[in-house]
Amino acid sequence: MSLSQASFDAVADLFHNISGIRLTPAKRPLVEGRLQKLAQDKGVRSLDAYVSQLLDEQDLRRLFGWWTS
Repeated sequence: MSLSQASFDAVADLFHNISGIRLTPAKRPLVEGRLQKLAQDKGVRSLDAYVSQLLDEQDLRRLFGWWTS
């Protein structure tokens, strides 16, 4: 699974708005890896679909819980 630039930008912007931390392009592999695990746990086969679902559901606790673990 790979993450489109638009989805990465959406996650990075959201993360910055909530935490004040900027996710640079160098963090993209880390973001993809973490999101893959979360997407697989929910049975979602596409990272872009998972990001869209997260943004629609406002499931922010789940999205950012991985960052502190």
